[in-house]
Amino acid sequence: INLIPQREQGMTPYEIMLSESQERMLIVAQKEKVKQAQSVFAKWDLDAVIIGHVTDTQNLKVKSGDKTVVDLPLRAIINQCPVYNREAKPPAPPAPIIDLNDISFPENYEQAFLQIIKSPGLADKQWIFRQYDHMVQTNTTVLPGADASVLRIKNTNKALAVTLDGNSLYTYVNPRSGGIIAVSEACRNLACVGAKPVGVTNCLNFGNPEKSEIMWQFKEAVHGIAQACKAFQIPVTGGNVSFYNETEGIPIYPTAVLGVVGVIDALDKIMTPEFKAPGDTILLLGENKEELGASEYMNHIHSKKGGPPPEIDLRKEKRVQSLCLKAISKNMIKSAHDLSEGGLAQCLAECCLLGKKRIGCRINLEDKIRTDALLFGETQSRILISLEEDQEDAFKSLAGKRKVPYSIIGKTGGENILIKHLGEKIINIPVQKVYSLWKYSLPGFFKIE
Repeated sequence: INLIPQREQGMTPYEIMLSESQERMLIVAQKEKVKQAQSVFAKWDLDAVIIGHVTDTQNLKVKSGDKTVVDLPLRAIINQCPVYNREAKPPAPPAPIIDLNDISFPENYEQAFLQIIKSPGLADKQWIFRQYDHMVQTNTTVLPGADASVLRIKNTNKALAVTLDGNSLYTYVNPRSGGIIAVSEACRNLACVGAKPVGVTNCLNFGNPEKSEIMWQFKEAVHGIAQACKAFQIPVTGGNVSFYNETEGIPIYPTAVLGVVGVIDALDKIMTPEFKAPGDTILLLGENKEELGASEYMNHIHSKKGGPPPEIDLRKEKRVQSLCLKAISKNMIKSAHDLSEGGLAQCLAECCLLGKKRIGCRINLEDKIRTDALLFGETQSRILISLEEDQEDAFKSLAGKRKVPYSIIGKTGGENILIKHLGEKIINIPVQKVYSLWKYSLPGFFKIE
């Protein structure tokens, strides 16, 4: 333990082992590659000290000089730690539930659409991320703002995709669903850029766990995260939990944020969300439902934050993602973008806005459901793709094999975002007008008058 670099003299073994000093990492390296790893750290003037080795004793042994200061069986550390058994019960009264029969339709869908797209949660975030090093030594090949950022792995033909997801309102109205959806949407984001998920970390933020309703939120959210991670077969490599996030006794919304990393096996299989050319066919994978609970639409248009959140079926979710990945690998599609906050209208807009060409679209929707739910509902397990017309039959066959429903909803092209529902024109707005609101609204929320 004396070999560990220390920031002050005279630290005891107890202090060294329990120190929470930052900017540190423990690495297990193959013996023959230790010097190679140390040379990399030395290049950046960083310590890389050999402090021990792996044994087959099933014990953790720590020495300070010649004196053994710790000698514990691993089972005591891993499986026999003290466990809190705090009371956990649902809040009373429970989170509010919205009855759609009580919700009126917008008088003007275009105004509702523009109000949602410029909201802080859905407006362009470039104003924020451009203030940080998002290029990472020029390895970033897909910038933030898409479904996931993509970083090339130098001297290989592979890339890493990274995404963050979480919806505190979903987790507030149904913590278990919120946890499941956070993992599922992150994996869906990775699928849209052509990546398969390989690992997840988390950042869990809650109120005071000594309150039974907060402990219940935490417990349910963790169960949801675990359920989804098992379904996608991805390990949780680490994370952190922050409790006691309250102001004058009022807790924050339970916020489960998931960071998921995926691997893209070939650089020429990277997919992006923007429409690529006029005349391409636009398809919606998955099904539309009348689900508006906990949505951005209900929050910003009706000032309601009740549930229920969208339902999610992990089996259907995996099939949709598998279809998207397969279509990308076969070079069938030209763009892919997941539907999440803001619903179909938001997704279509982003497909028009994220590319330099800013290509419009013409959409005809035939679903016999509420128009506001069709435009702004946040039903899960949906992906919007575009492809050339001559790929439609091949894609139909591929979707049939994977039992994924889809619908052809329109074409790319023009200078407007044009959406019809059952033959009635409900949105027809120039792409440039939408772009200006989406692109430049966020900084205005931070202005000090």
